[in-house]
Amino acid sequence: MKILKRIQEIKNIGNNRQLYNEQWVETKKALERYAIEDGLKVSEDIIGNLFCRLEGYNRSKTISIISHFDSVENGGAYDGIVGILAGIEALGMLKKKFGTPEVSLEVICIAEEEGARFKTTFLGCRALFGDLKYENLKRLKDKQNISFFKAREVIGLKPFSQKELDRCQRNDIITAIELHVEQSRYLEKTQIPIGICTHIPGQMKIRMVIVGEANHAGTTPMFERKDALCCAAKIISFVEHLGIKYEGVTTTGYTINAKNATNIIPSKVELIHDMRHHDPEVFNQMLEDLTNYAKREEEKRGVHIEFEKLVKIEPVELSTEINEQIKKVTRQIGLRQMEFKSGAGHDVQIMSSHDIPSGLIFIPSVEGISHRMEEYTKNEDIVNGLNVLALTIKNLSYGLIL
Repeated sequence: MKILKRIQEIKNIGNNRQLYNEQWVETKKALERYAIEDGLKVSEDIIGNLFCRLEGYNRSKTISIISHFDSVENGGAYDGIVGILAGIEALGMLKKKFGTPEVSLEVICIAEEEGARFKTTFLGCRALFGDLKYENLKRLKDKQNISFFKAREVIGLKPFSQKELDRCQRNDIITAIELHVEQSRYLEKTQIPIGICTHIPGQMKIRMVIVGEANHAGTTPMFERKDALCCAAKIISFVEHLGIKYEGVTTTGYTINAKNATNIIPSKVELIHDMRHHDPEVFNQMLEDLTNYAKREEEKRGVHIEFEKLVKIEPVELSTEINEQIKKVTRQIGLRQMEFKSGAGHDVQIMSSHDIPSGLIFIPSVEGISHRMEEYTKNEDIVNGLNVLALTIKNLSYGLIL
């Protein structure tokens, strides 16, 4: 199959495909080339989402295969990419064997999902539903202090207005399916080749800037200090506590200590917290608890805390009807499958949150490794995933059972 060779080609481009950088640009060019080779029509929107389309008899309705082609810093060649490449090859196979489908089919190659460069996730998919605002994009900067719009300018993309951003919105998508590497070890441990996702957790990214007061580390008494880093340490510990208490997952993976000197009391610290949970009520309780704790620390220590929700995506339950179709296909092919909840967020989550019936197919990740250059999925598992995806799409679009 073409997909195995194409994965290697993407790997050769590099594993740092952050939004609007050179590797991102080269990857998008490669995906466009693959789609054209497989007989698909290619277009893109103002954000950089790439659409690889096979028109159906009914062009007003679209079944979408969706995944992302950006990566975390020094990530892998499988996360996101496998789903896109499988989708392109699947549509090429279906076109060659069955011709025109009842409704249009489209691989949506999402420009940005990870939030790696500008610290806000799902930019690409959120653009499809009017969830992005121009004023918010203007404020985004990467760790080199390069703005979102400057990053676009560097690679030759033109500025745009809110009106142009609004044109990204779609109302023709009737179903969305994503194929993704599992990024955990359930499938590998059980030696089951196909996972079917039932739920995706809510995810929020909370930015805090803690402003204290710089002073001499040797001459300032402990009880007179307004130490931003000590306050940050307490909050980071509390965020970990929330994950344990509520049986969710919580991480503070981004920290900046402005002074970062051994003999100066820290005056400014920036944190970004990542908190996730499958239960909507608990998800929101975690946010309330964190907010209240931060306020107490602010008053106790005499510091000031700026609090910003970078992104908040609600938990979703995926379509049982779509999942039944995926199960039917696995039985046809003769593959075992298991259902379970995802721990990670996925683009199809945004689709589902906008009431589009959605499904998510997992294939095994070796040792559960992801967001690292060592991530790997075996060739046979990739082929199995492609076959399940292709047959599911065939059943949905040519037999039109929706």
